[in-house]
Order: sequence, then C-alpha cells, then structure tokens
Amino acid sequence: MIFSSPFMAVAPSSRTWVSVWLLPGAVLCGGGLLSLVLAWMLQRTVQTMAHERAVHRIDTLVQGLEHSVNSYGEIVKGLQARFSVKPYLSRQEFDATMVEMDVPRRYPGLRALTFTRILAPTELAHFEASLRADGQVARQDLRIRFAADRSEYAVVDYVWPLRGNAALAGLDVYLQPESLSSLLQSRATGKVSMTAPFTLLQDDKDPTGVLIRAPVFVTPAGQGEPVFQGAVNISLQTRELLLHALDAVQLDGVAVTVEDLGRADQQPGGENLRRTIYRTPNWEVSNATLAPVLRDIALHDRIWRVQLLPRSALLSQVESAHPWLMGAGGLGASALLALLVALLARQRQQARQEVEHTQSALQESMDRFHDLFHHCGMGVSKVCSETGRLLQVNQRYCEILGFSEKELLRTNVLELSAPEDVDDTRRLLSELRQGLISNYLQSKRMRRSDGQLIWVEVAASPLLDGQQELLGQHISVVQDVSERRQLQAALEQREARLSAMLQALPVGMLMVDAQQRILSINDRFTALTGYGQQDLQTLDDWWKVIQPDASQRQTSRAWVESARREAMVQGVMPCCELAVHCKDGKIRALELSGSPVQSDFVFTLMDLSQRKQAEEKIRNLALFDMLTQLPNRRQLLERVHDALQHCPRQNSAGALLLLDIDNFKTLNETQGHDQGDALLLQVAQRLSHCLAQGPHTGYTLARQGGDEFAVVLENLPADPLQAAQQTEKLGRRMMEALREPFILGTAPCHVTVSMGATTFHGTGETVEELLKRADLAMYEAKSAGRNALHFFDPSMQSAIRARAEMEADLRNAIEQSQFDLYYQPQVMHEQVVGAEALLRWRHPVKGFISPALFIPLAEDNGMVLQLGRWVLHTACRQLAQWAQRPGLAELALSVNVSPLQFQQPQFVQDVEQALASHGVRPDRLKLELTEGMLLSDVEDTIRKMEQLRGLGVAFSLDDFGTGYSSLSYLKRLPLEQLKIDQSFVREVLTNANDQAIAKTIVALASSLGLRVIAEGVETAAQRDFLDANGCHAWQGYLFSPAVPVAQFEAWVAQFSEVGHSAIA
Repeated sequence: MIFSSPFMAVAPSSRTWVSVWLLPGAVLCGGGLLSLVLAWMLQRTVQTMAHERAVHRIDTLVQGLEHSVNSYGEIVKGLQARFSVKPYLSRQEFDATMVEMDVPRRYPGLRALTFTRILAPTELAHFEASLRADGQVARQDLRIRFAADRSEYAVVDYVWPLRGNAALAGLDVYLQPESLSSLLQSRATGKVSMTAPFTLLQDDKDPTGVLIRAPVFVTPAGQGEPVFQGAVNISLQTRELLLHALDAVQLDGVAVTVEDLGRADQQPGGENLRRTIYRTPNWEVSNATLAPVLRDIALHDRIWRVQLLPRSALLSQVESAHPWLMGAGGLGASALLALLVALLARQRQQARQEVEHTQSALQESMDRFHDLFHHCGMGVSKVCSETGRLLQVNQRYCEILGFSEKELLRTNVLELSAPEDVDDTRRLLSELRQGLISNYLQSKRMRRSDGQLIWVEVAASPLLDGQQELLGQHISVVQDVSERRQLQAALEQREARLSAMLQALPVGMLMVDAQQRILSINDRFTALTGYGQQDLQTLDDWWKVIQPDASQRQTSRAWVESARREAMVQGVMPCCELAVHCKDGKIRALELSGSPVQSDFVFTLMDLSQRKQAEEKIRNLALFDMLTQLPNRRQLLERVHDALQHCPRQNSAGALLLLDIDNFKTLNETQGHDQGDALLLQVAQRLSHCLAQGPHTGYTLARQGGDEFAVVLENLPADPLQAAQQTEKLGRRMMEALREPFILGTAPCHVTVSMGATTFHGTGETVEELLKRADLAMYEAKSAGRNALHFFDPSMQSAIRARAEMEADLRNAIEQSQFDLYYQPQVMHEQVVGAEALLRWRHPVKGFISPALFIPLAEDNGMVLQLGRWVLHTACRQLAQWAQRPGLAELALSVNVSPLQFQQPQFVQDVEQALASHGVRPDRLKLELTEGMLLSDVEDTIRKMEQLRGLGVAFSLDDFGTGYSSLSYLKRLPLEQLKIDQSFVREVLTNANDQAIAKTIVALASSLGLRVIAEGVETAAQRDFLDANGCHAWQGYLFSPAVPVAQFEAWVAQFSEVGHSAIA
C-alpha cells in the first residue's frame, strides 16, 4: 500500500530531491532577509513616535502654564484699570470688585491679591490709622514694618482675602528685594511684571511663590504727566500653579523640571542665575531612555525653562514589541511559504500514484453496481430522462410488468403508464431532466403485458458524473403495492363507516388523548358549540373559548377534572351542567359527561335548551302577564319594594302611577273579549314605546290585571316638587300617546285613561301604602270626569294644576300671537348705539305675565325653540325697517338666545335664514349668550360662534360674573362685549365688593380687547361711577325702561334732539 503523506517518499532520486527542496530553500532565505530589514525600519519609526509624544507632552504643559499665568495677568490688568480711575477705593468697594469679577470661583489657586501704594513719609501716620480702623493689622507699632526713613514708601494697602493674609497689611515692599525689583521694573516699563521665586510671608507649608503685578498711574487734573500710585499684585504659590498645569499632562514614564532663568531683558550673569522652581522626584538624567526635551517660555518679563525627560520609551508594550513581532512574523511566514512550496512539489509526485488507485476503485465500484442492479428484490431500471425510454432493466422489473427484457428496452415509461398518469409522469421527467428535483416518489398505475393495471410505487433519482453534472439519465426503482392498496382501501372503508356512525350520533363528542390533544370532533359537537376541528387543537383551547372568564373557567375545569379522574376508576363520568360560550356569541347550557377509551377520553355534550326553555316558560307564567308579556302584579310588587330600598341609598325619589282605561268594561261587553284583549295589547305596546322614548331609564311598566296598568319610576330628583313635575310630565306624555285612535279590526277606537300618581322617598312607606295612595288618586281622577291625572298630595296637585294651566296658556299664546318685543335703549356717552329686544306676554285675561314665570316653563317643555325663532325673525324684521330710517339705521339690536335654542344643530342655519329673508346687515345683529352655555359642549359653542362671527354677527356675554365662566374658555370665545349684571350695578356706590367686581370686569374686558356695557343703571351717580372706571356704555331705567317699538323710536328721536342730560 502506498501512503499519501507528503513527508514519505518512495526511493526518491537525487534529482527529485533537488527539485523538491531547492525552491523552498530560496524562498526561506529571501523572506528572512526581507523580514530583518522590515524590523529595522519599524524600530526607527517607533523611536520617532516616542520623541513626538515627548514633544507633545511638553508643548501641552507649556500651553497650560502660559494659559494659567496669562489668566492671572488678566486680573491685575482689570484692577489696574479700576485703580487708575479711582485710586482710593474704599475697603468695601475693593471687596465688591473681587465678588464682581467672580475671583473666588474662576481663580481658586490665587493665594492673595493686594495693592501696594506709594506713600510719602508725611502720609504714613494717616495710612497707619486707616489700617487700624479697618482692623487689617493687629494693634501694634507699624513702624517696625517699614525700612529706614526714605523719600517714599511702598506699602501694602489693600489685602484680599484678609483671612490668612493679614501679615501682608502695612508691609513695606522695600524690605523684600525680589518684590522691590519687580515693582521698580513695572514702574519703569509701565507693563505687567513678575518677580523671581521668593518666600511668601503668609505660607509656612509651601512658602515659595511669585508675584504678578501691574503698575497704576494716575494723571492729575490739569497736568499731563501721570503719577505712579502703586501696583496691583497677585501672589501665587509656584507649586500649585505648576500642579494645575501638570494636571492636563500624562506624567507616566516622564520626569519634569521647571527653572527660572531671570528677566528677559538681562544678560547672562548677575541675577540671571538658574533657580529651580519645581522638579519631579524621578528626575535623573543618567537613567533616561531618550534625550531631554526643553522649552523656554516668556511669562511677562521672566524667562522660565521647562524640561521633560522620558523615563521610558513612552510606548505601550505592543508598540515597543511591534518591530520585533513583525520581524518574527516575517520569518515565520517565510518558513510557512517554504513549507507550502515543498508540499506542492511532493503532492505533484504523489498524484500519479493516486490516479492508478482511483481507476482500480472505479472498476470495483462498477462491479458492485452490476451485482446490486441485477439481484435487487425490487424492479430497477435506467431511464433516459429526455424521452423516457428504458435503457436497462433488471429481472424483477420484467417480472412485475410481465414483459421480457427485449420488449421493455423497445418501449418507454409513458407507454407503460396508465392514461390518467401520463401527464404527471411527463412533468416529473421534465423536472428530472432540468435538475429541478433531486428525487421523487410517485404512486401510480402501470400496464402489464396482459393489459391489467397495477398499483406501483416509483422512486427516481438522476445520475450525475464525477463533476456532479446531470447525465440526462435516471435510476427508477419500482415496487408492486397492489395488495397493500387493497388492504388500505378496506381499512379506509371501515374507518369511514365508523366515522359516519359517530357523526350521526345525537350527542356531541370530543375525544382527547393523554396529552390533552383533541383527536376528533363530531358534527353534533360543532352544531352545538360552533367550533370545528380546525378551531381547537388542545383541551386548553376548548376551555378558553367556552368560558373566557378565568375565574369561572378555573372553577368549572377543577370540577370536570375531578369527575374525569373518578371516571377513570368508575368507568363513567358524572353528568354536570356547563354554560358554554358558543362561536356565534351565544351562551348555551349543555350537559357534560364522558368515559375513558383506553388511554384516551371521550366527552359527550347534550343540549339542555329545550329543558331550559320549559323552565323559563314556567318562570314567565309566574312573573309575566301572558297577554301583554309585561311584568304581572307579583313582579310589580317586587319592583316597588326594590325602588323603596333604592331611594335612601341614592338620595333620590320614586313615583308610582296607576292607569285605568275609561269605560273598558262597556267596550269589552259590546265588542267582545277578543277585541278587548287586542286593545289591551296595543295599549301595552304604545305605553312601552312612550316610556322607551322618554328621558327616564329606571322604570317598570306592568299590568296589574284587567284594564289596569302600573308604572314605577326611579332615580327622580330628591326635591318633592321636581319629582312631581317629572312624574306629571311623563303622565301627560302617556296620555297624549293614548289619545291617538287604536285600530280594532277595521274600525278606529278612541280611549282615555285615568291616572293616579304618588311619589315616595323610601322613608317609612310600604308597598301596600303606595298602592292605596295611587289607587285613591286614580279614582279621584275618575270622579273628576276621567281622562285626567291626579296626585295623592293635595298641595302638590295644586302646584301641578297651576303649572299645567300656564303651559296650556303658553301654548295658546304662541298659536294666537300674544307676544310682543319691547326695546330698551343702550347708550354710549351722548349717543344711542343700540337696543336690547325683550320678550313680553300680554295675556288677554291675566294681563302681563312676568318672563321669570313663563321663560323657565318654556325651556322645560321645549316651547322656547318656537319662541326663539319668532324673536329672531321679529328682530330681523325690525332691523330691516330701521335700515330705511336715517336716525335708526346704525342701531344694533341685541337678542337673547336660550341655551336649548343655541344647542340645536341647525341654529347657525336658522340665523342665516332670518338675516337673508329680511335682508339685514349681519353686523347690526348681536346675540346675547349666558355663561351657562359654557358648562355644556364648549367646543360646539365655539364652533357655532365662529361660524356666525364669520358672517358678521356680534356676540355679547350676558349677566357676566354671575355664572361659572372659565377664563381659559373666555379668551377663546369670539366675543365682542361683556355685560355687567344689574346685581353688581344696583349697589355699586355703597357696596365695596360690587365696586371691586365692576372694576375687575372692566379691566378683564380691556385686557381681552372687549367692550363693556352695564345693565340696570338707574341713577346718574351710578352712570358717572361706571364712566369714571372705564365702562362707557349703559342700559337701564336712567334712560328708559323696555317699551314698545313706537315709544322706543320716539324716545330715540327726542334723545337725539335734546340730549342725554335733558332726558336723564
């Protein structure tokens, strides 16, 4: 056997050895040399990178140091300007300047800020006294702080902050040579200067510091030569200054030293000696990895030198090792490439040996295929996928179809297929030929030599060459399954009979396995629940749909599971009733039972609807009237009892009405009981419809028996009068509904009813007592002439009768046009600007009836809609007439609008029609709305007002201040005017609250851009007060009451002629 390892050779010759290893050796040497060169170049690059990082760090440090020193220089420059203007600041002004410049927050590293003042010897005593007065120094002899007598002294005057720096106050700078040198330098140059490092008096822990000072010159008045007054000084600790600058620099791996080289204008030598200001502990030149980097910087008039000494290469371990890693990687890659070249050369040598082994294996495989093909227990054939012609068949294939091998090789599979399967076979051949399928399995019928069709299973796969390309042929394996098909058909027929039997059962069946999976459902189950096999997969699915409530489902399922476990022992599950939610949304009562079948379980369902219907029918017979299907007397008593219990809990009232058909006995005897029953049924239907259309939701309509009906009302207002009014209103509506003729057979029949009513509050009344009261009231109605409604309470009956009379009079007044519009003028200064149209009712017998009486009644019964339309059209007609008269053409007319009228959907159209039909200018019409409208649909109110405002109609808010106006809505309303209610005007001269309210309304209107008018103005003093406070429009008896149109027109003419003062 020859192994294929590349490292094993079969007696290679010397020539072969050279051809295999020479080229890999050359590759290895060349790659190694290139790798070393690359490593050397990368090392140079890394060293350059380290130097650049050191330069970047020292530049960052220098920039931070320059920025810190320059920022402190800005302070002394600011104070220099302040002292130049005012050299003798007070201590308070000096401290205030520090706060104004926000020094404590912006410059936290500042040690002390002082002002050194130049003093003559004669000024020392005064200066000493001022220092002692301010308490900046201890009470001791200050002269010990001053040097010998001189012509001038440089003394520290102002000190900030004083805490920790009190030792500086009164100090003579001539005692400090370093500070004196800087002072003289700044005086000579007039520029900001900085001292050499020296010891700070006020700091014991870290005394080394510097001063930055700016000279202060003041030019005396009338002289041109400025006089040196002193200098503003800042003392800084050099260590804190440098540490602040070093915070921005990464110091890992570096050492830093900072030196003072002296003043910038001095030559080397003398004071220009190096002074080390700061040095990190790790400074040592001998251990540095790179040369130090230095920078000289000019800080005002000093030169500082900053040196940075790298203690390491300033590189990460990866960066430091990168050149060597690249070199090693290159060497490794060269070795791998050389090894790869050697492998390729060796594999080429072995390829020839592998070809011989492949040919031998192929021949062996062909032999095995031949044995398998001809000795297989199933029919095997090789078929041309293009034509379907059989290219090769085995003996079993011939036995299955009854043909000889020669006969089969002259035909194709399409000719052997049954006619019904030819198209399907042709399609599969096409898909095999195109490579669309890699195999297929087909059950089909094939023709035997004797013409018989047999069922076979055909499995086919395409043949591929060595490159996995299609050869246009496929192998087909055929197996005779005729006997198996017969057995399967018999089994399916048996199962079909069993399934048909289960589906025909009169009970619903549901079979589940041990894993709660639903195996089958019969048709009766689907008919009962609406759910089929496709809707339910598991028993959990069934429970979720039949009982959606989780709590109810848990209870029911626990009982059923318990009964199911019992059935596994007893053999039968006890029956239980189950409320099932069907698929159509209905709830059906079903009886659930079941029994185990081996490891499965069969549930059965029976419909209980008929039994439930029978029980419901019995219940209806007990509680409902059979003729009208209304609650009977038994249920009526229960409802009255419940209403009595309900009233105290809800703080409401209830009512009981008894209705008796007048003369029903006569009709029943003359026309027969069938006609009487028909009338009772129609009365019940008409009463039910009437109650359903009304505003009451809590009511019960019942038939007591015979021709007597009862109505129980709940949730009425607790106020007895209001409860009686609503009861009376409903009773009238029922009587009105029953006035329409009934059709009995073909003839109309007119009937009337007598009603008795009583209200209750559940405070001690009994059901029997209420029935007696209503019955007495009903018989009182019959005694009064029938066709009437009577209340049990006499006083309440009187109030109801008076209201009924007024309602009848109001209806007649509308029909007979008993209403007029009166006009009350509205005056602004000395000019009549408009009028308010007020409705008046002149009763032919009772005379004038107050609007306070009939307007609320009209709003309750809806007649206000008719009155409102009449007022609107009458006002527009009057405006049209005034438009033809010069003295009245410019008057605006205000019309009051009821909330009910405004809420009508067609209100905007009604106004448009009134304006158009009379040809009136819309801007002459003003609609007065009440604040109560804002409590309803505000958005609808605003929308309608904006529509009418778009036409030009104006709006005024009537009785402002008496309702519940929301300012957030008020500013959104398209109003033109606010009207101050007369209740505030009446006592505006004597009541401080009314005065405040009137002024507030005027101010509010002014801020919203609205005009104001006051109603109820009766005296000139009231008018003058309102005029003085910004209300320039008035309405009231001071000018005129509301009068008919003729008197109003005459009054306007007189007012225009003689003036306001004459009339008022």
